[in-house]
Amino acid sequence: MQTFQFYGAARTRLGERALTTSRIVAQLPIVFQGAQQGGQNAALNAQVNDLLDESEADFIVVGNARGIRLAHPVKDRLGKPMEGGDNTEPLAGREVVSVARGSLGPSVRGKVPIWAGGVKGSRVVGVVSTGYLMPQAWHLAAQSLLSLAPWFLLALALGMGGASWTARRLRAEILNLEPEQITAVVSQQRAVLAALREGVIAVDSNANITLISERASEDLQRSSTPTPLEQGWPELAELTRAGTRTREQNLELTLRG
Repeated sequence: MQTFQFYGAARTRLGERALTTSRIVAQLPIVFQGAQQGGQNAALNAQVNDLLDESEADFIVVGNARGIRLAHPVKDRLGKPMEGGDNTEPLAGREVVSVARGSLGPSVRGKVPIWAGGVKGSRVVGVVSTGYLMPQAWHLAAQSLLSLAPWFLLALALGMGGASWTARRLRAEILNLEPEQITAVVSQQRAVLAALREGVIAVDSNANITLISERASEDLQRSSTPTPLEQGWPELAELTRAGTRTREQNLELTLRG
């Protein structure tokens, strides 16, 4: 997904560059004059091809109002119709960025109209098409990915380190027991509590019953935990509130009177 996002961004950037180049070319006197004349012009073709290296584009094609090539990087293709089927917009006076297959292959191209006399809004006499072949778009996407590779690796390392630290902390909290071992311990605890004839409860520092055996559950009429000790055994809760910290054995208490 990230690769296709970079590819889309690269294609947009190439489209903007193509449009900018086409606008500049369309304003050259030799271009709009040659397009207005509509015939072959060796000087026009030579000057447009000289701009290829400066623009770093794969091709710059100039066509007349009928879409016939007046300038093209491949000399044998001069005088032939432009390919791609995307001349409708520029010949109607509108700029367009498109992805189409031409004689050189699929490309991102920016097309602008050529106006008579170089005056925008006059008569359209031709079209300029600047294009970047698709490998350029993938090359830019690859460069973007490579530039972000160190950050991806850093994020991956931090994520793995954090996961490892969290796993160690979690294992320490559960006494380094595996899930099946925890299940076995809980099952054993329940079995031991169920086997006791006496009632057994455990109370935390907030005076909540956190553990209760079946016998104690019957006597206290409490089955769920945690539950306030005050609700289950008021007398014991009162003794707890007294702040007694000494060990008590064989202490008799009433239960709800």
